Amino acid sequence: MRQLPKIRLLFLISLFIGSLYGSGPAIAEQQAVYHIPPEKIASYILSKKGRKKIVVVWASSSVRSRMRMPYLIKLETQVPGSVIMISVDQNFQDLRNYMNHLGPLPFKMIVVKDTPGEDVDAAMRMIGAAPLLHSKYPTAIYFNEQDRVVHQGSLKLADLSNFFGIDLREEQSPPDPKPEE
Repeated sequence: MRQLPKIRLLFLISLFIGSLYGSGPAIAEQQAVYHIPPEKIASYILSKKGRKKIVVVWASSSVRSRMRMPYLIKLETQVPGSVIMISVDQNFQDLRNYMNHLGPLPFKMIVVKDTPGEDVDAAMRMIGAAPLLHSKYPTAIYFNEQDRVVHQGSLKLADLSNFFGIDLREEQSPPDPKPEE
């Protein structure tokens, strides 16, 4: 029984010492990643009916994909349910590290699951989209309220803003005043 007070004392001392030196970097909560076969991806996209939406096929290794991510997060925050993200990443640890670096995402991250006899281009044909140009990530597929593909191509900020009718540009601070002479 006499050991219990000693254990408590050691525990309190370790908490005190830990508070002096900090607890290290905070680790973000793991982001959910959904590994889905291509055919089920098409079904998922088609189930989101009656609203404008964009399907973005991307890769975390693509610099252009990473550059567009803040705008997609902003769009999904302003227009919930408008963004469907499909990752073609093969290195899941790199994808998860990148997602955790971003912090909580407002949309689900779907990863194309390797499935014998199925590929992502077949899924794109099922939803009325053209085959993907695998070297051109991110690829954007825009759907109108009638669930028809109205545009497919590279992901451009102007196209996103025009399609959804919102300004996604980052707010810029006013220029510095000119020094008086």
